[in-house]
Amino acid sequence: MSQEDSDLSMRRAAIRDAVREVVRRTREAKRKGNILRLEVQGLEVTSSLYPMYSLLGTSTTLPGRPLTDFVEIVQGVTWGGKGAEQVFDLDERDVKKLDLEKEVTPRRIGGRDIEQWRVNWMGRHVLFPYLSRKGKWSRAFGVVGEVTKPVAITDALDFEHPVDETEKSILGRDSSKDEKHREILEHRIANGLVKFPNAATYLVQHFDQLAARTFEDRTLREYNKKWYEYHRPRTPTVTRRPKIVGPRLVKTARFALDNIGFLPRDSVIVMAPKQRGFDELKKALTEALSTECSDADVLRYILAFLNSATFNNLLEEKISKKRGGYPIIDERLLRRVAIPVPTGARKVIVKKLLGLVKDATSRPPCNEIDEKIDSLSETLYQSESRSRLRG
Repeated sequence: MSQEDSDLSMRRAAIRDAVREVVRRTREAKRKGNILRLEVQGLEVTSSLYPMYSLLGTSTTLPGRPLTDFVEIVQGVTWGGKGAEQVFDLDERDVKKLDLEKEVTPRRIGGRDIEQWRVNWMGRHVLFPYLSRKGKWSRAFGVVGEVTKPVAITDALDFEHPVDETEKSILGRDSSKDEKHREILEHRIANGLVKFPNAATYLVQHFDQLAARTFEDRTLREYNKKWYEYHRPRTPTVTRRPKIVGPRLVKTARFALDNIGFLPRDSVIVMAPKQRGFDELKKALTEALSTECSDADVLRYILAFLNSATFNNLLEEKISKKRGGYPIIDERLLRRVAIPVPTGARKVIVKKLLGLVKDATSRPPCNEIDEKIDSLSETLYQSESRSRLRG
């Protein structure tokens, strides 16, 4: 063997040893990590925990179908108005003490309630004055029943229009507005016109504060809303069960599965099944595993990629543009996420991935499980990328 061949052989051996060392150190690195620059046996090697298509920072290179094909992205509800939080946002003890009706005091979550993989509810409720009907919200205080003839109002908390002579008399008295509202409400409750009397009584105590709210220099009346309504109640999609939720302001991926049906406030981004695309992914997952999958199984599959190093790289890219500030997780960012479509050829990997995500969503944080999930999701990305090249 010539000296040149010998030097080349030694060089190749050094490179192999360097690569092995880089792989070992990369596996030991925290899954939240970044790009590793290592010097091994005189060789400087750069190793990334993120796939190359992620480093490119373009949605077109991510293998798989866009996340938005499968889920509808909605922000949580916004009551709006200075001081309104103290009225609408309630502790569980307050709800019990005031005996507020369950139908209008759902459990709510904010960004701080969401850990990676799971929701850690902190015991908060909101007084949410809406009911779901035919896929839309309707006001919870629509008039029920009648007095002696059909009532001339449609909302039981409309105090501008009397429903009978008794209320006309109350409005004509020389007393405060608060006192008039209280007496009118008591009269309507006594006549069975108010569906949720305890919640109504509580809200009326804060009438002036809630009625005076303005949003973008417009009053509630100009928005065609009642004095007790939310600025942005969104749609019943936000309470769907199951769904994926995550904080809107965060530096590291922290998405969770909500199997309860919490009502998220505006600090939360919601991802709920989008019927057609979601059903297609569900069918693909069922065929890949040869077993019937639930909606929660499909969301767990999606969740693995949302909590991955690839998504964290997208966040880091956005953070760098904001110079250290918290990036907003919105539809624009989530459109860049792609989900590999499962196939029978990847059955073993997909099955193992779903099992690990299920463990992660039902137990305290575990770095070992997180690392395994990240490794499997990366394997699926690479497999999808190879399939795309072959195709």
